[in-house]
Amino acid sequence: MIVVDNGGNRSTHAAFNLCMKAYKPERDEIFLINVYTSWDYLNEEKNAGKLALSQYERLCQAENIPVTVRQIEADDPNEELVDIITDLEIDTVYIGDMSFTNVANSDNIVFSFFSNVKRYFTGTTAEYLKEHVNSTTKIIVATEHYIDKTVPFAFDN
Repeated sequence: MIVVDNGGNRSTHAAFNLCMKAYKPERDEIFLINVYTSWDYLNEEKNAGKLALSQYERLCQAENIPVTVRQIEADDPNEELVDIITDLEIDTVYIGDMSFTNVANSDNIVFSFFSNVKRYFTGTTAEYLKEHVNSTTKIIVATEHYIDKTVPFAFDN
């Protein structure tokens, strides 16, 4: 499973690269998951997440890798991710270390402020998953150092 954030930051791309390197078609199933907050009244996160999902889905399709894509609205995206991981019995989660740390539209000052305050008190999504997902699930947190330069960044023009 790859957790895709709402804007496709480079650490999410690194997580995608790591997952693709580890992928074995005979045993693995790829899920691209994006969860956006119910507080997204302007649909900025939803739209940015939808774009990111479609770009990663196209990269999988280009390699003939079957993929399941889900975008979900939740009051608490972190808790929703834990529920999804548990319900789907995911054994390995790839997530960027900076996933969900930026808001889709930084011009939205109120939402940006709320997001930064929340992150200050609750930590990153990657940290949350490491603390709350059952011990049999591996959480692989990728940084930009894991980016494969031969694979185009999905959001470069």
